[in-house]
Amino acid sequence: MSRLIFYVFLLLSSVAFSNAYNFSAYAPPSIVLDNKYFIEIEQEIRVGFRLFDASSVNKDSKTIKYQNLQYTSDPPKVKVPRVVANKDKLYLFGINGNDFFETTVMFSFDINERIWRELKDINMPSHLSYNQEEQFVGPDSSGNAYLLYNDNNVMLTFNTETLKWNEYTIQSFVLTGYAFYSWYSATILPDGRIIYIGGRFGDSTGTNYVDAQMNQVYVYDTTTNNWSTQATSGTVPGPRNSHSASLTSDGRIIVYGGVTANNIPSDPSLVVLDTTNYAWSSPQVTNPIGSVWLAPSVIIDNSMFLYVGINSTTSVWYAFNKVFMLDTSTYTWNALDPVAIDDNENIYSNGNHQISDGINSMNKGDPLTIILIIVLIVISSIFILMLAGVTFYKWYQVKYHPQPPNDQKLSHV
Repeated sequence: MSRLIFYVFLLLSSVAFSNAYNFSAYAPPSIVLDNKYFIEIEQEIRVGFRLFDASSVNKDSKTIKYQNLQYTSDPPKVKVPRVVANKDKLYLFGINGNDFFETTVMFSFDINERIWRELKDINMPSHLSYNQEEQFVGPDSSGNAYLLYNDNNVMLTFNTETLKWNEYTIQSFVLTGYAFYSWYSATILPDGRIIYIGGRFGDSTGTNYVDAQMNQVYVYDTTTNNWSTQATSGTVPGPRNSHSASLTSDGRIIVYGGVTANNIPSDPSLVVLDTTNYAWSSPQVTNPIGSVWLAPSVIIDNSMFLYVGINSTTSVWYAFNKVFMLDTSTYTWNALDPVAIDDNENIYSNGNHQISDGINSMNKGDPLTIILIIVLIVISSIFILMLAGVTFYKWYQVKYHPQPPNDQKLSHV
């Protein structure tokens, strides 16, 4: 009995702490709707869903307005979310944050109705892992969005019009001795090719990593479901993961930020890949904002918006409370203060927050974690009391009711 309780104690401990400390396996997704809004979806750095209006912002703007959908639409609790949009509707896919067994769940959200709806009976996949950071890329001209699960040699597709999932087996390109490829950026081109840049390869234990070099990129052709490796030229930048990448209308992929597999800020911070000849360049940047990571980016018209993120320029990493806007023609940065349409919905305070504050607020707001910790405390208390009781009982028996030796027992038979 004591052994059974001990194993239950270990199981609950592992589940509770995996829920409390899975922050490191999270990167906020980025999404554009109607080519004038972008959605900030983050449930671990700061809990919430925010809809930013970029339609009235210009290069001289100092603020950007947002609506906090966390308070207006009863948003779902989804861990490590993947999100894709089609016109005025977004689709959120991930791990059910209210489910002990962490099953997959999917929701839709219409920016006009401001209502979340759970999508059921759509044959959702269950290929989810905290070790990988796949995000939806797309949709393409047919409405398909793509999710790479290369540890299973699988490419998943979700059609944002028919709401149908499909799965394709792909050849592996993970380096020998490693199990998965993660923390890359994926950018879809108008012809349907997806460009995977940077990232890192990890082993099966999830503790050892090596950088994917930037002298080549991985290309997935969505029409043939085939992979190829494309060599790059120009001034090849340093390796990086947890960076952002956004495609301009003239075929440039602007890559920003990130860190190496050893958590060293990538150098230089801003680099550009010309998809017509796969040549790298490092343009001169005006008003640089420092090195950041876990900062998704979106492009609306000629402006790239960078938000959420961690600033790793100083010795202390900060989750910044600004929205940074880059003029993609001059590479000039402008910092915008987020302003809530309704003051009651303001989630930002003056200054930056250390990332530890974000982790603390995440854990305080996670009911599943709180419940598991309470259960763990109760079970461990019972285990300790039972163990103490058994120990006391054995001591009492030995001291006050000693057993005769075996030869004496036999002599009385």
